[in-house]
Amino acid sequence: MPDEKPCPKMVLVIEDEPAVFRVIKLQLESEGYAVIGETTGAGAIERATHSRLFAVLCDLGLPDMSGFDVLSQIRALKPELPVIVVTGHHEEAEGRRAFAMGAADYITKPIDFNYLTNALLLNS
Repeated sequence: MPDEKPCPKMVLVIEDEPAVFRVIKLQLESEGYAVIGETTGAGAIERATHSRLFAVLCDLGLPDMSGFDVLSQIRALKPELPVIVVTGHHEEAEGRRAFAMGAADYITKPIDFNYLTNALLLNS
């Protein structure tokens, strides 16, 4: 009987900066995750609605809506789906707001990939 490859865990990365997305994608794929990306909040909400996802990484600064709006809508649609908020501007108030809205974690850029990997494992 042939060896079956395990189904990779799908992570949706919502990031509008292509270079940042590529780095995240390469790192997560090296850890065994499958990665899909969206550059807008609307596209991400649509993708999250119709995809079997392991987790979501959501940047707060998106071109069409706030990452907080995306977090809120994904939490309403799929409350069991972990959403990790990522931002380039660390502000304590943003972190508190993200957690109050149900974020699984709050990570600042540049991303500590050891921390991110642990956050994905802990929130699965």
